[in-house]
Amino acid sequence: MVQLSGFAALIEALRPIRRHLIVAHHVRGRIRVRLAPSGYIHLTPQLLQTLQAGARSDEIASVRVNSAALSVVVEYAPDRLAPDLWDLLINAPDDELDDLIAGNAARHREGERHVG
Repeated sequence: MVQLSGFAALIEALRPIRRHLIVAHHVRGRIRVRLAPSGYIHLTPQLLQTLQAGARSDEIASVRVNSAALSVVVEYAPDRLAPDLWDLLINAPDDELDDLIAGNAARHREGERHVG
């Protein structure tokens, strides 16, 4: 099994709740998403820990979880991640999401700088 990092790891961590995410604010290099009340049941301490610890890489600078506000702020390198990938993360069908993860993991292994 391939070890995921960066954006691919973040996508995988958000998979259980992605259909319940709402983009609250997005500027190039920083996105804040909120969890809709319908997704609260899926929010576990393990998921919060995974989000906070798992995604740091060249393309992901930081991930901050505010569990009281049910939001996550991700600071990312827009020269490495196309800003429209965040919409795909939330709205893509599962098979497209799997392709996105696999493609990102392959590009990361090959050292490519831009995803999208």
